[in-house]
Amino acid sequence: MLYRVALLLLHAVAVMGATEPFGIQMGPAAGQGTFASSFVKDPTSGRLLLTGSSYDTGKNMSYRCFLAAVENGGFALEHTYGHSAVDEADPISTSQACSHLILHENRIFLAGHSGSDTTGNLEALYNRGAVIRNYRYGFIMDLMRNEEEESKFDLLGGLVLQQAAAVYPISTATSPSDNTIYIASMKTDQSTLNGDGLPAMDPNLVLPIGKTYGLILESYGIQDVVPTGNITKTLVQKHRAFYEPGDGGSVYVAGMLKINDDTLIVAGHTYGQGRGFGKSFSSQNILEPSESLDGFVTKFSTSGLVPSVTEENGMYSTFRVESTDHSSEFIYGMCGHGYGEHADGNHVYIVGATTGSLSVTEKGKSIQDAFIMKLQVGTNTDEMQMVWIRQLSVNEQDAAKEARLFGVSCAVSPVDGHVWWAGHVTNGARVHSATAHASGGQDIFVEKLVDADGEVVFTKQFGSTHDDEIAWRGGLHVDGEGNALLIGNTLGPLFRQKTDIDNSDVFAMSVTPDGKVYLPFDESADSNGGHILPPVSLPEIEEEDGSSQQTFVVLICVLVVLVSAVFFCMLYVRGHQNYYEATTDRAKVIGYLNAFDVEDVELKHSATGGWHCSYVNGLAQGKVKLPYSDRIRTCNMDSLQKGNDTLTGPLNSSDVSSTYTNGSRQSLFTDDYDSLFGVNNNSSRHYSSFRAEDDERGFGSLVNNYTASYSDRRRDKSKKADRWGQQLV
Repeated sequence: MLYRVALLLLHAVAVMGATEPFGIQMGPAAGQGTFASSFVKDPTSGRLLLTGSSYDTGKNMSYRCFLAAVENGGFALEHTYGHSAVDEADPISTSQACSHLILHENRIFLAGHSGSDTTGNLEALYNRGAVIRNYRYGFIMDLMRNEEEESKFDLLGGLVLQQAAAVYPISTATSPSDNTIYIASMKTDQSTLNGDGLPAMDPNLVLPIGKTYGLILESYGIQDVVPTGNITKTLVQKHRAFYEPGDGGSVYVAGMLKINDDTLIVAGHTYGQGRGFGKSFSSQNILEPSESLDGFVTKFSTSGLVPSVTEENGMYSTFRVESTDHSSEFIYGMCGHGYGEHADGNHVYIVGATTGSLSVTEKGKSIQDAFIMKLQVGTNTDEMQMVWIRQLSVNEQDAAKEARLFGVSCAVSPVDGHVWWAGHVTNGARVHSATAHASGGQDIFVEKLVDADGEVVFTKQFGSTHDDEIAWRGGLHVDGEGNALLIGNTLGPLFRQKTDIDNSDVFAMSVTPDGKVYLPFDESADSNGGHILPPVSLPEIEEEDGSSQQTFVVLICVLVVLVSAVFFCMLYVRGHQNYYEATTDRAKVIGYLNAFDVEDVELKHSATGGWHCSYVNGLAQGKVKLPYSDRIRTCNMDSLQKGNDTLTGPLNSSDVSSTYTNGSRQSLFTDDYDSLFGVNNNSSRHYSSFRAEDDERGFGSLVNNYTASYSDRRRDKSKKADRWGQQLV
């Protein structure tokens, strides 16, 4: 079967080992936004596999499910789902989104929902004779790893979920020891449309149909099949259970975990109460609605999908997350010790938000704080208990910004057991204790905590100049080297230049174990250090008319300035070398003359260009000694006979070497040296003025102009049709 490619290769920064962070971003070619939902790391290929939804062009606001891969080179589309087998199919009638994916041995299971029974990829499995009319059905797509190319997956078939008017699979779970897949879905019996007339939004966050929802839990056996090219049903039902609040309230499902062979954990939030959701402490009657939204964490048995501990036995199978002032609590994500040395099936972690106080005596500085809580789950007969909780607010200086914080996703490191959690903060506010400044709009925060007591290792905040968020159905994992891996959505230039702020891009990034983060585009492109270019070859980019010639001229100018700077540096070094040699030669001559055994030898600079010497006492007559006051004889060395070496023979009236002539002045006398290379030297002034002029008009400004020119060209090109952000930052 052929699939149309809607996402193409785009800006990439290679991952340079476990200690080097990376950041990449991709966006739509001509659609109206792309949203990531969930991802896993493929242990076979080492790639990140992510899924989500991508909007098509047109006014109908249709969207398709995609499966993409993140490698060292960046994003690469694997498949898009939502069309029929015909490559030229009209996309208008198609609307298919994917919310979650898991790996099971050599298979991938993609969960999602579709609004069409005629052009979906699993239309062969759709039951058109079902009693209940479906406005939105759920599906599980089953893909098998290609034997010839391990990085590719082929669609086998899967399962269609038609148990209500609309079914939205939220989370799936399995384990290596269990050939069963578990599915947690939200369902509604209503047909009310949501988001009509609104811009493109995440169809896994703003569900297309329904206002109130219940919970469906299902388990299916995974069948061994051989790829035949035909779409077949590869999952066989084992158990199914429906749960709705007793007071008619709605349920939001955040996630599901299989913590051991016997127990599933489901988390979310609800106004309601009842079996599967617990009882609010603020309500005296199980049939009365709660005063506010509360979080719930419930244990279910894998055999029968029923609450593992019943309230009739005096034990609660549900842990209710409720603030002391009866404000609202929301649970958006859950994680556990899945694998590795620190695997632990006795504890889980939930993340979310609160408008009240869960851990402090008074509310934080935000309208809504984020929180993470560690719970002790125990066995099926144990009541769940809180171990510790951390509530995160904004800095006191940003209290007036009325910001909201959301804890969205969490993960436990298989290397050291530390807990990571991530979310976002609104209105350009800074989270408390974050080491980075607010970037504008909605930013992302990431924290690393000590598992034992929740002590903070570090807090990071980053983002583009527009809104950024973590993927809502599982946007954080920690790999085998301790790096936190994140995916999410952005409206701004997070890791590539982007001028269209109305449509969402998908991003993937990492945070190293010691907290290093790849600089967002807006920060790394400023004057503090310059933009970090990718350590890979740049592809050819189409230039505008005349830009190639301009680039060539700029490069020639830079080369000329560099060569000139090197030449004058060499001249400066040569001058210092001459000074050293001259000083050494003069010291030798003066030293020899001072050591010569004569009386009162005086040397002076002769006006005729040589030496002027005066001898006193008997040396003037050759051997007679006279008092100092007697007649003095003078001589001019230029008139002396040549031939004797003054450095090896005695200095007298008949032997002075012709070496010490007019031309040797500059290397013997300080006055002459200073006139050439000293503080009043014209060459020195010329060199200094050249450097000053170069700073103003030369190399320094040339680099800045070239950088600005490069940015301008890149910005101009981005106004053209950007094929999924192919140009590299």
